[in-house]
Amino acid sequence: MEQQRDEGFGLTEVMVAMIVLALVMVAMLSIVVQGLASTARNATYATASELVQQRLEQAREISIGTDTSRCADMLASVAAVGPAVDDGRGVMITVAGTMTGTCDTTVDSIVAVTVTATTTTPGLVSPLAETTTNIYVKASPS
Repeated sequence: MEQQRDEGFGLTEVMVAMIVLALVMVAMLSIVVQGLASTARNATYATASELVQQRLEQAREISIGTDTSRCADMLASVAAVGPAVDDGRGVMITVAGTMTGTCDTTVDSIVAVTVTATTTTPGLVSPLAETTTNIYVKASPS
């Protein structure tokens, strides 16, 4: 009489392998979802940082102009709260700033400019980005 050989996988082994595979996939799914949420949050922070940098560059450009009212213009430009900007993911970002220091049009001066990007979107910490820098303001030509 010949002995019967068991080759291959039985139904029980296949079912156990499928359950283990399903558990691993569920664990990996939560990691992927968490990674996507983190990527979206970081993209929002990058957008906010870019908006803050644009506002600072705008202030720098005004400060080197030849206009006699450049200090007042820079203050108005920095302090203006523009319309909220959508970052492409539905997060509305508002940029505003302050300027400290004296703006004397008769002597060169340095003013501190702080620009802040904020949001009211739940789940995001506000401010999203904030930067302070010193800007050299040349005296008005006499």
